[in-house]
Amino acid sequence: MEQNNRLGIHLSQQAATVALVAARQGGDVQDGFVVSVDPTDMSKCTLAAEIVRQTTSRGWKYDEVFVALDCPFSTQHSLRSEFTEYKQIQSTIKFDVEEAVATDASNLAVASCVTRKGERGSNVTAFTADRSVLTGLLEDLQAGNLDPTTMEPDLVCLARFIEQQFVISDESNPMFVLLSQDVCYMIRPAQSEMAAEMRSFVLGSASDRTGVLTREIPITKASWSAGHPVDQLFLGGMTGSVDLEVLHERIGLEVKTISLTRLAQVSETTVASCPDPVRLAAACAATHPGPRHKHADYREDFAPFLGKRMMMQRMLRIVAVSAAVIFVTVGIQFYTKASQVKTQTHTLHTKLAGEYRRIMQSPLPDKITPHTKLDGVIRSLKKKGGIAGEEDSVPSKLTFILDAFNKAMGADPESQKNPNAIDLNIKSITLSSKTIKISGDTKGSSAGREYLQKLLDALNAHEHLEVVNVVIQSDGNRDAFTVNLELKGN
Repeated sequence: MEQNNRLGIHLSQQAATVALVAARQGGDVQDGFVVSVDPTDMSKCTLAAEIVRQTTSRGWKYDEVFVALDCPFSTQHSLRSEFTEYKQIQSTIKFDVEEAVATDASNLAVASCVTRKGERGSNVTAFTADRSVLTGLLEDLQAGNLDPTTMEPDLVCLARFIEQQFVISDESNPMFVLLSQDVCYMIRPAQSEMAAEMRSFVLGSASDRTGVLTREIPITKASWSAGHPVDQLFLGGMTGSVDLEVLHERIGLEVKTISLTRLAQVSETTVASCPDPVRLAAACAATHPGPRHKHADYREDFAPFLGKRMMMQRMLRIVAVSAAVIFVTVGIQFYTKASQVKTQTHTLHTKLAGEYRRIMQSPLPDKITPHTKLDGVIRSLKKKGGIAGEEDSVPSKLTFILDAFNKAMGADPESQKNPNAIDLNIKSITLSSKTIKISGDTKGSSAGREYLQKLLDALNAHEHLEVVNVVIQSDGNRDAFTVNLELKGN
């Protein structure tokens, strides 16, 4: 058997019907069997232990376990809640149950489903069971490594089975009566996303089933909401002792029979192993809990299932470890690549330093290398615009200014002599597209600023420069100046 199957168990006091069902919605029934224990047997072999023994011997593989509890375990209550939100109903239903049964709800396990909603509240079908009894059942199952995801009343499972497997037209409003070995289930499928209206009660083994149905069907119809009156009756399960003609005459409804095993597509071998089709259908339907309004899980109240959470935590742990391994691997690869690049860079730097020392007769500068500084100057010139050789380019303007400075200082660029006769000190040179601004100072003179005048004469005499205005200020023994220039012809 493949995994991705689910194990459905219909559990009664002394017997269990077990089905292996495909995990997909409406999945086929793979196999099934029935086990029972003798309460007088002193070996104290539990149902859970017997189920594990049988599934192991058959080689069954499954991912999850679901339980449908037999009718005698539960007591059904029809309640009215003033809320319409599902979470509010679930958080207050225990108080409603406690008020209805006049008993301490802490000793009860409560499960519920919403059958109808209105502006002023909701109709709720609640089920109660003895908490200690369910705790004992759960502990027995867990001891056999069977930790059920849900534990629901079999009536809720059967209602879901009918809605999933039976095609109901919008015009009809049928009622389904399912007879098991000792229980009668009455179900009217919901016309919306709410849960079906339903009822179950225990039948005596020697009961006149036709008479019981004749009495109970009208009572049940009357107790259900009158919005959609029942117009058809479908009878399923162990119906051999029911006289269909007599029943039709007494209740005034058309009576049809259905095969639950055929609806569930159960093989003849499985049918032979599971003589009660109602219990088998409940076990199959338990494996697909459905929407929250259509299931009623006792475990949500007294022992929330942690299996999925544990599986999720285990999966997250595996993902986290895998992610850590991936990150470590990527980090090692990155470090290896970085080390290789660093080694190659060091080799190139060492080679460059040797060649630089051999050519420049000096060691390679540590921080600002000559080519780095030259690149900065070139980028600055490109940003400001201009091409060397044009009169209005930045290099040409600087050349004109330096030429005038050399003439004023009496310098001879060809002989590389720079006496700086006027003791010129330049603080700043500001270039714009039209003007040139020079700030600085020269040595003072008792003859009246003759050194500054030499600079101004040199600037005025230059063939490409024209003095626009001059600002002069004495600063001790220095003559400070600010000269604004323009290119001639602009």
